[in-house]
Formats: sequence, C-alpha cells, structure tokens
Amino acid sequence: MRPRWPGARAAGCRRSPARRVPTRDSAPGWSRGWSPPPSTRSSSAASCSAATSACRAALLIDPRGFQFPQVGVVFSLFWAFCVAVVYLTVSWTLSGRTYGYLVMGLRVLGRGGRPLRLVGAAIRAVFVVVVPIGIAWVLVSRDNRSLQDIVLGTRVVYDWQPRGAESPAQD
Repeated sequence: MRPRWPGARAAGCRRSPARRVPTRDSAPGWSRGWSPPPSTRSSSAASCSAATSACRAALLIDPRGFQFPQVGVVFSLFWAFCVAVVYLTVSWTLSGRTYGYLVMGLRVLGRGGRPLRLVGAAIRAVFVVVVPIGIAWVLVSRDNRSLQDIVLGTRVVYDWQPRGAESPAQD
C-alpha cells in the first residue's frame, strides 16, 4: 500500500506524518527551544500569558504540526505552588473548609474560634504547602493539632452538619 503523505511509512504504521516545523520567519517566536523574550521573563504571569497566546496561535496556524512547548520543572512547581496556595486561601477564607474538609466534616478556625481572615488563611496555606509534613504532627500531638495549627494558633474542629433523616409518612 502506498503512503498517503510524504514521509509516511507503509500500512500499519503509527508514526505521525512529516511535520513542517515553523521557522522564526514563518511563525515569529516559535521554533524548538522557544523561550519568552527577556522583557517578559521578569514577570511569570506575563510569560505564561505570552506562552498561552503563542500556543493558541501555533495551533490555529498549523494544527497537525502543533507541539506544546517544553516547560521546566521549576516552572511547573511554581504554578502548582501558586494554585495550591490560592485554593487553600480562598477555601479557608470563604467557608473555613476545603472540599475534603467538607466531606470529613472539618472546619479551620482562627484564634478565639473565629473564622480565618484572608491574611491568616494565606499564611496557613503557604505553611501547609511548604511544610506538608507538619500535618503528620496530628498523629503525635495530644491535642490533635498540626504543626501549622500550633505555630499559627489555628484549630481544626469537627463541624459536621448532618442532614435530617426523612421519616416515613404516617397515615
């Protein structure tokens, strides 16, 4: 059987077709080993926005030859850290619980039993993400408090709100 496109193998081949890699002239800023210009390296958000826009443009220009750019481990870890901190901060500020805490019936409270404010929740979130082993202190502590709770003065309490069981209708 004859290949359908130049550079393809015979029947049964799973290799992708020959791809035309954009050059600097045909698609500005895109080639193997692309990195954002020096002006955007100083700002992570700007480089992420530029990379996302460039990915979208490359996908629209040549969908078959599109490849995601290679991102480094540091870049990935930085954004994972940011997402985790934002998620925990917003959850603890708005309701005092994350989704997992909601399922387990737990709530985080600040000093004096008050809900955490934005700054307290953000500090606790950074502490939890940077020192996750501190949560294991609950297993050793007599008060069932994590290292983060001890240092920051927060407390995780049971706040289970059971739904009332519906009784069968009586005649």
